[in-house]
Amino acid sequence: MAVKLDVPLADEVVAEVVETWIMRFLNSGVLFSDLVEILRRVRGWPDWLGAWREVGDRYLDHARRWEAEGRHASAASLYELAAVYYHYGYFVWTVDREAHRQALLAMLAAHEKALPHMRPAVRKVRIPWEGRELTALLSVPETAGKRPAPVVIVLPGLDSCKETRHQGRGAYLRRGLAVLSLDGPGQGESFLHSTIRPDYETAVRAAIDALQGVEGVDANRVAVVGMSLGGYYSARAAAFEGRLSAAVVDSGPYDFGEAWPQLPRVTRKAFQLYSGASSPEEARRRAGELHLRGVASRIRIPTLILHGEQDPLFGADHARRLAEEIGSAATLHVFPEGNHGLQNVRPLVAPMVADWVADRLRAGA
Repeated sequence: MAVKLDVPLADEVVAEVVETWIMRFLNSGVLFSDLVEILRRVRGWPDWLGAWREVGDRYLDHARRWEAEGRHASAASLYELAAVYYHYGYFVWTVDREAHRQALLAMLAAHEKALPHMRPAVRKVRIPWEGRELTALLSVPETAGKRPAPVVIVLPGLDSCKETRHQGRGAYLRRGLAVLSLDGPGQGESFLHSTIRPDYETAVRAAIDALQGVEGVDANRVAVVGMSLGGYYSARAAAFEGRLSAAVVDSGPYDFGEAWPQLPRVTRKAFQLYSGASSPEEARRRAGELHLRGVASRIRIPTLILHGEQDPLFGADHARRLAEEIGSAATLHVFPEGNHGLQNVRPLVAPMVADWVADRLRAGA
């Protein structure tokens, strides 16, 4: 059932963004009352970032006061919440690129303040990659002392980042799996020095290299999980990185360029920014490079493919084509009521994915 807001939306761009991502906002911890307040402040799409930053700043101020009082756990929860609000301010907003960059930096700074006090523990990992660094967040289950834990590498999509994707670590940790959430090329913190590219497997390869020798983790038992465009990245990694044991493709495109005309206008503009394209025409050309034709057939490891029949960005045929090309290694589940990212059925999907991944990684023990 769709979520209804009793708030007049400023313009058609704002309406499209809210319709597409409202469940994602709420599943990420955005308070419904805050969302209503933010939307009442937005008088047009150019106001979007400022409205989110204003509410995020309010939480940041509270967090700073609580930290000064020595209330570190309470402060950490609000630093993390402020980071979520900053992220949703800039995530597909490209009206002013310097304001976008500043909001990204504010998100990183707020989340960094929360890190030392998060439980279960979260630590930042720096990964050498092509003469630069990728960044990731790592959590290891408390039970990992007796035996190294298998690892789930979680991949963001076009407009998400390691900070928001790491929020889902609990389901994996409870099943004895370590979680590494990665900002690959053009994503989150790594966007500060890189752009989207088709061969994302290079980032996953670097991440697995970096896990070698890390205390508490078993870098020989690794799965990769990606949602939306991260699903494409997951499939690429499954096809070209031989050390993976399993992969999950959640709401991913088989052919991103083919889906281009039906994508929200802000998504197309965000892709132009994150891919480093100089024009809409170049962005569309680069989008056409992100496809799995001739790639999916290389996948031999168990691959779970999830999709929603009601996905307005990538139709469920993307999942069916991927499963058909992979063949017997693929397991396909299409949810008749599911939207993009299966956000409206996330309480059913998250444990299903965690169980499936845990079973495959334990089988490799």
